[in-house]
Amino acid sequence: MSRKKVNMEMKWWNTSFHSIIAFKWGQWKSDQRRIVLWIVEMILAVGIGASIAVYLDPEWNVVPFPWNIGAFLILLGMAIWVHGRTKPYRIARKVDKIKN
Repeated sequence: MSRKKVNMEMKWWNTSFHSIIAFKWGQWKSDQRRIVLWIVEMILAVGIGASIAVYLDPEWNVVPFPWNIGAFLILLGMAIWVHGRTKPYRIARKVDKIKN
């Protein structure tokens, strides 16, 4: 009987991915606000990356020059505003970490 060769990179990837998901799932079960905060952080990160690509990269630029900088600054300001709205929760989470 022949044994299948196990790709070590895939084994490492599956192990690390599953352990990360299990860790995050444990956190999310303890506080459901973490799911919302994680989703907001992912949307902000993707949004900032996409706006850099769309508005500042000359190859992808779909908006003419003076407006692309303004649109980027507006999106950046919105991202900073949304991040600022999560400050009370982030402070409360740090306090919980210190207590435990």
